[in-house]
Amino acid sequence: MRGAPAARARAVQFPEGTTCSPDERPLSFDGPAEAGPADWSRFQWDVFQEELTLTARLARQPGLWTVLGSVHRLTAPNRPHNSLYVISDRGEAATRYGERMLSHTKVSYMYAPGSAPVTFEADGVRFGCALGMEAHFPGLSGAYERLDVDRVLFSTTGGHGRSHRRRHGLRDRDAGTRRDEPVLDRLRRTGSARR
Repeated sequence: MRGAPAARARAVQFPEGTTCSPDERPLSFDGPAEAGPADWSRFQWDVFQEELTLTARLARQPGLWTVLGSVHRLTAPNRPHNSLYVISDRGEAATRYGERMLSHTKVSYMYAPGSAPVTFEADGVRFGCALGMEAHFPGLSGAYERLDVDRVLFSTTGGHGRSHRRRHGLRDRDAGTRRDEPVLDRLRRTGSARR
């Protein structure tokens, strides 16, 4: 984030689980030897909030849109959402996306699913958000097309590189990895017109 101004970047996107990506075993009610439903009372929510506050402050300094993966606490007894936080260039929470299509492990042990697509606009570019394994669900992309987004920001902790994408039936554009038009190049300090 500190190097973004020198690159004339207006936005930065981080992967799923940037601030935390707990495995199902360490938080398991049954102890780390067995996967089981997560005991989120063991999660350090105060430390998490401090990190999120510091990230927002850091985004405000250079005026940088920041998208990062994290958890979002819901009211008890609900499990948290696996989320993408969108922090505006003013260092304010612009929106938050909750992953809707969860893996068996995530929905069984860790998270509650989100319920709706999320869009936001930065410098005249309209973005949608996707997370985790959602590249496997073309209906989600279709919904964003109907919402007239220019780009879907997809974040994952999953494997890296072409071999992972091929193994899982993903194309570069599905995995948010197109090299011919990266998001950081689309948003410049001078602004960007919608396509």
